[in-house]
Amino acid sequence: MGYRVVECSAATGAGAAEARAVLGQRLTLICGQSGAGKSSLLNVWDPSVDLRTGAVSRKFDRGVHTTIRAELLELADGGRLIDSPGIRALELGAIEARDIRHRFRDFQRWLLRCEYSACLCDGEPGCAVRAAVDAHQIHPDRYESYLRLLREVRERERERAHA
Repeated sequence: MGYRVVECSAATGAGAAEARAVLGQRLTLICGQSGAGKSSLLNVWDPSVDLRTGAVSRKFDRGVHTTIRAELLELADGGRLIDSPGIRALELGAIEARDIRHRFRDFQRWLLRCEYSACLCDGEPGCAVRAAVDAHQIHPDRYESYLRLLREVRERERERAHA
């Protein structure tokens, strides 16, 4: 999809040096799911930030929500990070079902090849996106994420139509 991925672990420190090198001297926003360990990773990348973290919940097998506001951190080597509170849920806003496919960067090269210009990539004949999934050129997990979002937006559209 064109994004660089660096795997790292706050528990073991594995990948921390590589992740820190990628951040460099830039301003970087750290965001993600609540309790995922963002502040713990920041503590590994630069111990001088000394951010408060919580224990891992045995019930949910993730950290507890501890960051309550975004904070700009000046790192020892000159980089800057913004530690943000965790995201519990994403709101799709006013997006329409027909527009979701355009938000999936990895679908773009295939969309113009669909047989129908209004193809929603949800089982229509001649769908190039579905063909790309079948040919292992788009990861099936990405396609499933797309279908989940499409279903959610369609349901919201139905609810609005019947309100």
